[in-house]
Amino acid sequence: MSTSTVHHILNGWTPLMRASFDGHVEIVRLLIEAKAQLNIQEKEDGATALHLAAQEGKADVVRLLTEAGAQLDIQRTNGATPLFIASQNGHSEVVNILLRNGAGVDRAMNVSQSSVTA
Repeated sequence: MSTSTVHHILNGWTPLMRASFDGHVEIVRLLIEAKAQLNIQEKEDGATALHLAAQEGKADVVRLLTEAGAQLDIQRTNGATPLFIASQNGHSEVVNILLRNGAGVDRAMNVSQSSVTA
């Protein structure tokens, strides 16, 4: 697989983002081995592959991404981190993985978003 294929962005998502969202563990592993960039943010809302896996509760993918060195506290444009998203969606296994790997627990969303839950 060529580097250009790995990093190609289609509609704002990289192949790693798509595979992470869908929970394709072996594809994610292959893309990581091919040196896919782990922390590219989607153009529209700033999501990374880790955000997408956390959102969908894909614990095995979250584990792979964190072990490969994905940044745990990157915020989407609304301020949400992967930990926030996993917590919001009730994905306790993902929350545990992120916490064990050092995700920050005190990152707040932007005021306009967090005030809804306050």
